[in-house]
Amino acid sequence: MRACKHFFIAFLFSLISSSFGQEQGLLQQQEEKPSELITYQSVEIPAKTEEISLYIQKLEGVVQPSQDIALIDSSWDVYLKNKEDLLNEADLDNLDQYNTRKLEDLRQRWANFDEKMSGWQSIVGERVTELEVEKSKLEEMIGIWQRTYDNALSEEAPAELLQSVRDIQSKLKKYQTEIGKLITKDLKIQTALADESIALGINVSKLIDALNQRRQSIFSQDTAPLWEALGQPKDTAALSTQMSDVWELYRRSANDFIEINKRNIAIDIFLFLILLLLVYGFKNFSKKLESPGNSLDMALRLLERPISISVLLFLLFFFLIYPELPEVLVSFIKMLILIPLLRIITNISHKSVRIPLYGLATLLVLSEIQSISPTESLLERIVLLMLTILALSGFLWLLIKRPIQSAMEGKKGFGAIKTGIRIAVIFFGVSLLANIFGYITLAEILVVKTLNSIFAAVILVTASITLNALLDIFLLSKIAGKLKVVKLYPDKIKITTGKIIRYAFIFWWVTIFLLNFEILLPVEDYFLNFVTGEWAIGTFSISIADVVLFFVTIWISVLLARLIRFFLEGDVLSRMTLPRGVPGAISAIVKYIIVGFGIVVAFSAAGLDLDKFALLAGALGVGIGFGLQDLVRNFISGLILIFERPIQIGDAVQIDTLSGKVMQIGIRSSIIKTWQGAEVIVPNGQLIANKLVNWTMTDRLRRLDIKVGVSYGTNIELVMQTLLKCAKDQQDILTTPAPYVLFNDFAESYLEFELRCWTSHPDWIFIRSDIRVAIDEAFEKEGVVIPFPQRDLHIISDRTKEEKTESDVTSRKKRFENEDEKDSFDS
Repeated sequence: MRACKHFFIAFLFSLISSSFGQEQGLLQQQEEKPSELITYQSVEIPAKTEEISLYIQKLEGVVQPSQDIALIDSSWDVYLKNKEDLLNEADLDNLDQYNTRKLEDLRQRWANFDEKMSGWQSIVGERVTELEVEKSKLEEMIGIWQRTYDNALSEEAPAELLQSVRDIQSKLKKYQTEIGKLITKDLKIQTALADESIALGINVSKLIDALNQRRQSIFSQDTAPLWEALGQPKDTAALSTQMSDVWELYRRSANDFIEINKRNIAIDIFLFLILLLLVYGFKNFSKKLESPGNSLDMALRLLERPISISVLLFLLFFFLIYPELPEVLVSFIKMLILIPLLRIITNISHKSVRIPLYGLATLLVLSEIQSISPTESLLERIVLLMLTILALSGFLWLLIKRPIQSAMEGKKGFGAIKTGIRIAVIFFGVSLLANIFGYITLAEILVVKTLNSIFAAVILVTASITLNALLDIFLLSKIAGKLKVVKLYPDKIKITTGKIIRYAFIFWWVTIFLLNFEILLPVEDYFLNFVTGEWAIGTFSISIADVVLFFVTIWISVLLARLIRFFLEGDVLSRMTLPRGVPGAISAIVKYIIVGFGIVVAFSAAGLDLDKFALLAGALGVGIGFGLQDLVRNFISGLILIFERPIQIGDAVQIDTLSGKVMQIGIRSSIIKTWQGAEVIVPNGQLIANKLVNWTMTDRLRRLDIKVGVSYGTNIELVMQTLLKCAKDQQDILTTPAPYVLFNDFAESYLEFELRCWTSHPDWIFIRSDIRVAIDEAFEKEGVVIPFPQRDLHIISDRTKEEKTESDVTSRKKRFENEDEKDSFDS
């Protein structure tokens, strides 16, 4: 009942506070007054005239014609002509008559127009925004100087001063008019671009819908079965015409791409040269490495092909920054990337893998030849059939002879390779049957897209190995050696970075696979519809996307906090001269701030209104105080440990019967590793509330007390000098405070001495052992005897017991004699 009472009071207090805050906000809004209009006094006019002159000079540059917009004006007629040619080339209202390759080409070219239009819209929009800002500023300035003129006139200012103000007003109004004209002109251009962009978007949508329709009909028969097609007459004129149309199609696509990205291509070439220099730098550095370990063998062999490595990485980067490459350029890059890929793999792989790689390269070349052959012609079908038979035969050979399996067995990815080969055999077999029975689209997708997916996997695996090898070499370089985190945690950096590269490339390959089989968009739509679907419970609604986004945001914030704390503790704070414990406190605070901020962002990203939680948080505060007292107490104690720093990581502590080394100080509990090696989790509340002994709080000084006993009659001065010498000969014993010896006591069988000395070495227990060994050796050399315990034993016999024992023996003897006499008489 008392808990319910406190809960109700907290709820009422939160409600009153919220209402009071709203009333305060309304009162503040009512009390706000409009800002006063700026007016310059007559004495201020000369100084302000100089300021406004600088602003007018700036306006002179603003009203100059924009070179970018002038370029758009000059390119507009060319654009309209190209657009008209493209409209005449294909009837967008009757797209069923065109094949898939033609539709994809049209979509790409119209998308290029749309991309160009978006760029033009962005340029004009930025210009209009800039002019609107200057126009608003000009209107404000004209008002200020009009009020200034009226005020100067009322103050009967000199005529020269009034004329100066009128000149300024005239210039400002002149630029206001010019800027207004520019805005009007640019708005017309912006409107025309917007209308054009809408029309382009409609055309692109038509082509996308046609392609989607075509993809949905891949299981329909495209043409007659193969045995019927072979008997039909060949139209050589149509064949040559189709070939010329294909090459013209590719040429236009390449020209359009180069025209749009001609500025970026120069930058790309410059980046390639930088990458090439970096790889050569790694190669030269690797030559200086002495007796590298087995982990670097792969890296050193890779660096024997610096140009191939540079080309491979650059072309992958090229695919990333230009995802909408025309098909002709994609084919060209595939052919180009084969050369460095084969040179790299043959240099690092097993001999048994080389033949399959050459076979895969041959299949890829045939696939590209098939892709440039005339669509829906007998030539394309025959090339596709030959490609399918070769691919099926080659992968069946891989299953039977197992060259790749024998080279990869026991290694990572072996299971995936074996499964992939079996799936490829199934796809090629289905493709062969589909081609024979006239399902050409299905046959082409199964063969070409499967080969492309396998080729992409080989490229990405090779790139992953290459990047990891370059990372291994980089971590050994002088530049990386300047980072303390690299010196302290090289293996951890390798493992973490390797995982990031591996998972990124896996995600990239899955995207390529879905894109190859033209199911990426359906998968994306299905996934988005699934995760964005909402479940409503009363007024509360939630979706899977909100839940996933909530946990992903928290997960990212935790990873980010760990990463930042890793670099703070390992490299940044360690370079600063800070009191002991302060670096750990700073890194812990930064970690909790990032995680806390991530939790707030996670709530916001999930669409949860934090204002609704304010009232609930106040009401639950009392409940938390009662139900989770230990948790809250440990949390507060953790904050105290961080800020007050009574113990630090690495301290030797003792709590009751528990003693050991502090390994971690958390927000709820801390970890103490005992001297026996066990790790004990201690709640922070016990560290604050209980009596705690910290042996290394302010320093690591520790006094070693070593007691020793010698025989009576030994030279006391010799013993004391020997003990001091043994302490001073130890390197880890401090000279200040100086060691000393005490004559403690006259014991029962020895004279007791005690050696006291100080050390700051953390392994003091071994130092104490070494001193004892040195004392034993020194005493033996000097003839000093460490006696055994001595006791005098006096044995006192019990005579009464002895007499009784003798009488018993005599009586038994007499009894035996009497029995013997009786036996002889009877006989």
